[in-house]
Amino acid sequence: MNPKNFDEVPLSQQQSLGDIKIDGDGNTINNFQAKQIIVNSNSDKEIRVQEQLDTKSPYKGLEAFDLYDRDRFFGRDQLCNQLVDELNKTNLVLLLGASGSGKSSIAKAGLIPHYLKKYSNNFFGLVFTPDQDPFEALYSNLSNQKYTQSESSIAKKASKKTLCQVVGKLKKSNEFWLIFIDQFEEIFTTSEPEKRDAFIYSLVELSDNYRNDSNLKIIVAMRSDFLDRLDSNPANLLARATEGHRPLITQMHQDELRLAIEKPAAQHGVKFEVGLTEEIIKSVQGQAGYLPLLQYTLDLLWVTEGIQEHNRTLHINTYRKLGGVREALKQRVDEIYNTLSKQGKLAAKRIFLKLVEIGGDAESVTEWQTVRRRATLSEFTDVIEKKVLVKLINAKLLVSDSDLSKKSKSEKTNLKISTVEVAHEVLLTCWPLLNDWIKENRQNIALYNRLKEDAAHWKIRKTHPSTKDKFTDHPDSELWSGSKLEKAQELERDPIFREVLGGFNDEEKEFVENSLNLRERQRRRTIISLAGFSAFSLLLASFAGIGWRQAEIGQIQAFVQSSEAKFMLNRDSFNPLIDALAAGERLQRLPLKNNNSKLHSDVMKALTQAIFWVQEKNQLQGHRDFIQRVAFSSNNEVIATASYDHTIKLWQPNGNQITTLNGHSAPILDISFSSDDQRIASASEDHTVIIWDLQGNALQTLEGHQDWVNSVNFSPDGSKLVSASDDMTIKIWDSTGNLLNTILAHNQPVLAVAYSPDNTMLATASLDGTAKLWDARGNLLKILEGHKDILLDLEFSPDSEILATASKDGTIKLWNRKGEPNRTLFDPEDSRSDPEGFLDITFSPDGKIITAASSDNTIKVWNLEENLISRLQAHSSRINSVDFSPDGKTLASASNDLTAKLWQIERPRLNIIPEAGEVYSIDVAQNDEFIASTSISTDVDKGNYVKLWDTQGSLIRKWKVDSWLYSLAVSSTRNLILGSDSEGRIWLWDQNGKLLNSITAHERAVQEVIFSQDDSMIATASEDGTARIFKPTGEVLSPPMEHTGTVTSVSFNPKSSLIATASSDGTIKFWDLNGTLIQTLEGHEKGVLMVRFSANGHLLASAGQDRTVKLWNSEGKLVKTMEGHDAAVTSIAFSTSGDLLASGSDDGTVMLWNIEGELLTTLSGHKGDVNTVTFSSDSLFLISGGADNRVLLWKIEHLTLEGLISEGCEWLYEFLMSHPDRRKGLCR
Repeated sequence: MNPKNFDEVPLSQQQSLGDIKIDGDGNTINNFQAKQIIVNSNSDKEIRVQEQLDTKSPYKGLEAFDLYDRDRFFGRDQLCNQLVDELNKTNLVLLLGASGSGKSSIAKAGLIPHYLKKYSNNFFGLVFTPDQDPFEALYSNLSNQKYTQSESSIAKKASKKTLCQVVGKLKKSNEFWLIFIDQFEEIFTTSEPEKRDAFIYSLVELSDNYRNDSNLKIIVAMRSDFLDRLDSNPANLLARATEGHRPLITQMHQDELRLAIEKPAAQHGVKFEVGLTEEIIKSVQGQAGYLPLLQYTLDLLWVTEGIQEHNRTLHINTYRKLGGVREALKQRVDEIYNTLSKQGKLAAKRIFLKLVEIGGDAESVTEWQTVRRRATLSEFTDVIEKKVLVKLINAKLLVSDSDLSKKSKSEKTNLKISTVEVAHEVLLTCWPLLNDWIKENRQNIALYNRLKEDAAHWKIRKTHPSTKDKFTDHPDSELWSGSKLEKAQELERDPIFREVLGGFNDEEKEFVENSLNLRERQRRRTIISLAGFSAFSLLLASFAGIGWRQAEIGQIQAFVQSSEAKFMLNRDSFNPLIDALAAGERLQRLPLKNNNSKLHSDVMKALTQAIFWVQEKNQLQGHRDFIQRVAFSSNNEVIATASYDHTIKLWQPNGNQITTLNGHSAPILDISFSSDDQRIASASEDHTVIIWDLQGNALQTLEGHQDWVNSVNFSPDGSKLVSASDDMTIKIWDSTGNLLNTILAHNQPVLAVAYSPDNTMLATASLDGTAKLWDARGNLLKILEGHKDILLDLEFSPDSEILATASKDGTIKLWNRKGEPNRTLFDPEDSRSDPEGFLDITFSPDGKIITAASSDNTIKVWNLEENLISRLQAHSSRINSVDFSPDGKTLASASNDLTAKLWQIERPRLNIIPEAGEVYSIDVAQNDEFIASTSISTDVDKGNYVKLWDTQGSLIRKWKVDSWLYSLAVSSTRNLILGSDSEGRIWLWDQNGKLLNSITAHERAVQEVIFSQDDSMIATASEDGTARIFKPTGEVLSPPMEHTGTVTSVSFNPKSSLIATASSDGTIKFWDLNGTLIQTLEGHEKGVLMVRFSANGHLLASAGQDRTVKLWNSEGKLVKTMEGHDAAVTSIAFSTSGDLLASGSDDGTVMLWNIEGELLTTLSGHKGDVNTVTFSSDSLFLISGGADNRVLLWKIEHLTLEGLISEGCEWLYEFLMSHPDRRKGLCR
């Protein structure tokens, strides 16, 4: 149970060098796919220390790398080359990454120097951030470089054409322009909406118009957690323009990180003490956005050492005294803060909170996004505030474009236009005190910043009437009204707001006062109007009602879009459900809601997909640092979490916190409950193990280890305790804390230790890459070798027959109790060249499945047949721990994102069956006795099988087939199974897999084969352009029924002697059972891929490549055309009850319709084409299969708006009860 990943650097945690404006925890990607840039470094060259000493620190602290830092920017050459290659393919790149991933740095200190060297005097670089007005920011950058204010003024116009006009007017034909727009998330959090939209239009138009100009390249750098903002218009235009060109920066490998650490010092003639670099690398493993912290710590280390000729070494002891990378910045900020007076501390609090922006809508139910805010110096007028501001700037915690230590005659003017901001956003998350301030005041911060901006705009437009435009022709249009104004009044009266944020300034007070005056004038006019024109006012009221309804529809649509984006980002999370419920409950309250079928189906889709896929049940929040371990008590009454914040927290399963255990002086790395659930043991970096009772009292402190204690475990009978340490030993203690035995277990740190449940064995895992089996007394039984890298964790199965070991090599190996290898588990989709491995593993209580915590932010779930059955997108940062509840229904996970989460293993409405290849066909036996499926695998070793499953997704039996099967059908009487293959044959088996018959039916592949209603006939559809009818014995009953293209599908009418065929020629044909053509149906614009008669034979449904489903009556008349799919409709099925129709499409969705052709809901979740759909015989399940190698069983009963809302609220009940701040009117 190892807390430290040593050499590995998780790809999910992003590098950070420079002025990055992105949250470290928000590094997951939503429905817009991002492409990881994975750097494989082979730089093993020795770093040589220069003889000449330069005592100035070469490290940047929290400041940004820029063009002039090229000579001290190391470790990113290969990444820079890959980005140059990306820009050679396109002129617009959206560069994504988490906070501190190095987006700014790679552009400023990597790409710009590269192009400057290549183009020399013909190079021109534009670098700016959007701020409140991106056009003004562009103008300022142009005018501050080689262009006059007059020449640059063209950039100030907020227009779709502006960027094209700037380039067209100013760029010379022989010039190479690189436009780098940094911190693009500001366009959503800070920029004015009109300016934002115009700028995005302008940016896309520039890319489009200059796509063939190789001398113009644009890089837009944005926090990856803002990617869902590209889901709505016009931002979705940018999403389309950058499709395929959205690289996601991944972390530096160890040798590159070593360059970044050692090379700057070596150039200044300074070296690192042996072992220091390794300790630094070890301490930053798995930390999101750690590189700003690293640069700050190295800079502080340099200054603290006092580098001189006689001292040219950076020492381990000095580094440790500073607290290491994790603690250095925090301790330094605490130190500065604690030197301030009481008034100074309050001023510091005000300053920091004025430099914070809260992204997102304060009225929404979605999570808040904290970003730094660029403030003008004029906002800080208090004398003490100014003094503290200077102190924080001098300490490099804040940065300003003005030197506050110097006064000038124009100081007042300079203060008005000069700005200050937090040096790096990492400070917002790594200083717990500031984090708490933000959480306590975030709603006030969001409201106040909005008021501050609107007041400033109002003042400008009032003072300078020329700023009016056609959209806002009077300054009063900026004034507030309604609930916003009421909240502003409440804020002004709030004593905490006045103390913490300083209250309103004169400009803001004037803004609020004028808003109140305007409201009063409007109220009086309304009274007069109502008195004189009551009838007319009633008419106005009705218009107002219409206006309210339209506004409410807009809110519903916004929540639906948000839910859709979050679902594409993470379908396992309950965040899509929260937004879908917000939309659903608003729709319930909407007058005339039944008049808008499109809105209803959109809401139903959002609710349906969220409820079908959700697994997250609750979150445990309260720790201030990484959560390293989570564990259930055996009675399922308590959940314990252990954190780097030195505490253990105990929780009820419903998410309510019970108590906090304080006692360790360093991060806690592991915890274990005793078998009677009366004690908890904890292992810590402070070299101790503490035993606690559940009231939080420390009973014993076990001392003796000489280094970090990585793992601790009670024996199953509770009589002993074993601990494992970096000191390479394991220690066995009795229940009262007496040391019984010390074993030198490995020649490198021991990272995990576990007792077998039968109490007969111990197992250890080590950094040396081996596991060892010991008897209960500590005698070595067996050394387990086979992994290719260090071992990170191990666990016995509940019956003690299997030992699972997890390694950095990206595999989990299963061994029998004798230590003999059994099988290997891995993620077949993990294509990373340097997998980080699995940090923690656990068996389910029944021993049938095993789960692993991964550094790629996911939880992997396997069955013991080596099938990966689930991949949960669980957290926004590395997952350190997983544990099952005793009943096996709930899985807990703990992460570096400061949360522990509870997941329900089985989705209530959805079963997932993993297949070995693309699923082509499924059918259901009578009375749902089994589901038959066939898939085509490109892996020759896996072969192609017919598989039979029960409705819970458990495999009943399977048999191998020597050819590719395209279609399956199950008879309605004897459960015989038909298959058709690529060689033109049809096969007949019994349900035990015994081959009964094989018929060569066609010269080319048979696309589909079906039974007649009474199983007396078989019909086939073939690529040879014909359909045929046979007896099951192989006797031919009809001549070929011909089309001019491939016959794709065939269907018997269950109530008549009619048979329908569909073809790629775009037609449907009706035939009698003798093969005589009766009628040809035309209507599809492209090929027809499937036809199916309804159970009563009255309707025929057809699925087309033209993206439509059509309904025809039995006489061949078109009844209805159903549109909604975004790609070819590949499969259709009527329910046996006759009231539903399902359609599957290459767009990855299944749509559910009533027989009138009205869309009821859309089932999303397949990650590729849907090839086949069918209903269970009781119509309670819909079953689909597709190109994502999965069969999905959807439970479709009670799919109503009211039913889904009730079900969703029931799912979220415990979360909303334990997190009242997230409820916001939901599920009342």
